[in-house]
Amino acid sequence: MVFWTLIDYTYQLKKYSMGVAAPQTPIPQTDRVTLTDEFERNQWTMSVDSIWALESSDNYCHVYFQEEGRPKQVLIRTSLIRMEQQLAPFSVFYRCHRSYIANFSQVKEVKGNAQGYFLHFHHTDLVVPVARKYSYLVESLKKK
Repeated sequence: MVFWTLIDYTYQLKKYSMGVAAPQTPIPQTDRVTLTDEFERNQWTMSVDSIWALESSDNYCHVYFQEEGRPKQVLIRTSLIRMEQQLAPFSVFYRCHRSYIANFSQVKEVKGNAQGYFLHFHHTDLVVPVARKYSYLVESLKKK
């Protein structure tokens, strides 16, 4: 039993440590995104560079961003899948967990290992977990 457990563990480590690294594309300051709620009644327009991450919370999304040099947060009634579709044109946003989307251009450092990475962002104390399923995305960030 121990032998098969070790074999499976080694297989899982190799599986989750391999993959394509996330591309790093610089974003011009002028790129802006408009996020809308599920009923399209409310809109929030902000710079792509100012957004750190989005977190799902039931039927709501917390958007963590920077405005005038200060960390802010907005609660939007919409699903994370809908937000992911709105952010699809921008190549710096990646789903890194079932509850999080992160802006990889704003990541300051990556801590952890293939069993669990954590993203730390510039100018904030925000920490975003990375699921093992998405660990291949952070390989290029970890090498920085």
